[in-house]
Formats: sequence, C-alpha cells, structure tokens
Amino acid sequence: MAVDKRIQELLDHYRDMHIVKETEEYTEIFGNVHIHRSIDQYVLNRNYELSVFIPVSDGSLPYVIDRSGSIEKDYSHRYPDGMLCLATEIDMVLEFEKDPSLVNWMQRFVETYYVIYEYYKRYGEYPEGDRAHGEDGIV
Repeated sequence: MAVDKRIQELLDHYRDMHIVKETEEYTEIFGNVHIHRSIDQYVLNRNYELSVFIPVSDGSLPYVIDRSGSIEKDYSHRYPDGMLCLATEIDMVLEFEKDPSLVNWMQRFVETYYVIYEYYKRYGEYPEGDRAHGEDGIV
C-alpha cells in the first residue's frame, strides 16, 4: 500500500514512530513521541510510547492508545479499552476542517492531552477546567 501523504508528514515529523499495521479499516502507527510543552508555567519534557490509529475512511477520526502505561487506568479521560479521550468529536472535526494535517492534530490534541494530564497529576486540577463527557461536554 502507498503511504497516504498526511501519514507520511506525520512520520516525517515524529521520527520515532513507524507504521506497524495496515488494514482496510485503519493504519496503526506506533512509537515514541517526545513532548516538550508548557502550560501555566508547568513544563513537560518527556517521551511517551503510543499507538495512533488512522482510519482509512475520511468520515472517521483518528484515535490514540497510550502504550507506555503513563495514563492511569482509572483516569476519567481514558476509556476502559485504553483509548484516550482527547476532545469532543465536534472539536476534532472542526479542527480537521480548518487544517486536515495529522501533525496539527497530534500537536493540538495528543500533545495537549498529555501535558494537561501531567499538570492534573501534579496539581490536582485542570489548567483550564475540566470538560464532561457526552452531551454535557459538548454544551
């Protein structure tokens, strides 16, 4: 299979990631992502091992599973199957409409997820408040 341009851009940007599986439904990319970001004077500078699943269908959103065991299993924004609750679907859809880049999606949602999680672990609160799941989170 030829590598999709957006996936190749993602691999070029995140050099420690590589394709591990391609099916008719999705492409799985696995590897280390180094995150060096700050929020409210808290600086995160750490590697995370994760899998990114990129659906073949344009109507489906990518999703992430933390493979490093960094996200606690009982964390409210981690689903029981290990998938991370990165944002509301509508937030991600709107972002993809503005910029369909997977690199942008990783920086905007995945990297931000990890820095907010680490901030929450350290301070016991979210830097910009918490968002509920389901309809309440959308409202």
